[in-house]
Amino acid sequence: MRSLPLASSLLTGLVALLLVALAPSAVGAQTGGSFGSSDFGSSGSSGGGGGWSSSDWGSSGSSSSESGGSSAPALPPSAATFQVPRASLGTAVVGEIERASDEEWAARNASGDRSFWLFCGLCPLSFLGLFGVAWATGTTEADRRARAVASRRRGPCELRRVSIAFDWSVRARLQAALDRMANELPLEGAAGRRAALGVVARELDAALDGARYAAFQSLRLERATLEDAFRRAALDLRARYTQETAGARAHGPAPELAARREAGEGLVVVSVLCAAGGHFMDFPTTLDRAALANAVATLADADPPTLFALEVIWSPSVEQDRMSSLELEARYPELLPLDDVPRLGRVACDYCRAPYPAELARCPACGAPRA
Repeated sequence: MRSLPLASSLLTGLVALLLVALAPSAVGAQTGGSFGSSDFGSSGSSGGGGGWSSSDWGSSGSSSSESGGSSAPALPPSAATFQVPRASLGTAVVGEIERASDEEWAARNASGDRSFWLFCGLCPLSFLGLFGVAWATGTTEADRRARAVASRRRGPCELRRVSIAFDWSVRARLQAALDRMANELPLEGAAGRRAALGVVARELDAALDGARYAAFQSLRLERATLEDAFRRAALDLRARYTQETAGARAHGPAPELAARREAGEGLVVVSVLCAAGGHFMDFPTTLDRAALANAVATLADADPPTLFALEVIWSPSVEQDRMSSLELEARYPELLPLDDVPRLGRVACDYCRAPYPAELARCPACGAPRA
């Protein structure tokens, strides 16, 4: 009889495990917002106050056009006119094979032997020569690091991304501030984008006490590839949610959502994308709140010659749409936890083994307190 309660407990734990494990992919953060503007010098790519049109982020229009003056490739001959070419092999002709003499075969064998041994002798010498050149030019860790830095500095333009995940202590305030900026900030021209970038950077800096995760990215690109890289980066971030509720791209009323117990108080991810005709200050090499303040300062003190584009994207954008740290790590795997803050993310219940976010005091599946 004691096996019945045990089986029931195991079944309950299994169901709870499945429900909680599938929760991040089933719901998660559904809403988001964005605003920005760009002017890469092409028609239809500028906007202000978040004034993007729906066609701004479609295909780049780079499909190839037909060249009217080019001649069509020649068609293969038909089976009726195709003639098999006469094949020849040495002094032999198909249908009339003439055997080479013994002296000619001996000469060919001697020539092949000399080529084979010459190849066998040159291979080790070539390898030793290449090894000596590599040793002379230097392959130390400092050399490899210097080459990596040099490769990152290629290109006169820069695409810069700063993404920060803020916890529940500042989430609602940031969501309201970003929604207000999307409607009020003037973004016309490079000067407007630069001023808006400073306002956003100061708002993020004021909320850094609630920062939990972050990611920095800097790409030095040629002018010809900058616009496409910027658009792809923005599309990737906006694809993390399903409905836009803030900014000029918002469509339809905000969905009616109820805060989920298993998501806790929720976090919000804010990403800033900049495309500039110059280089920003270098990012810090560590990932703590002090380094995060320096990274945000590179945006506030931006001084590139031209700021071609700015995009601010955040999710969730609705207060009742909660995203837990467990869901955040699934949707934003590139974000890393800060070094000097308590670790969030996935933990397992000691009783039913169901996974749940570390910010919750109790397992949402069985109610057991966290040890």
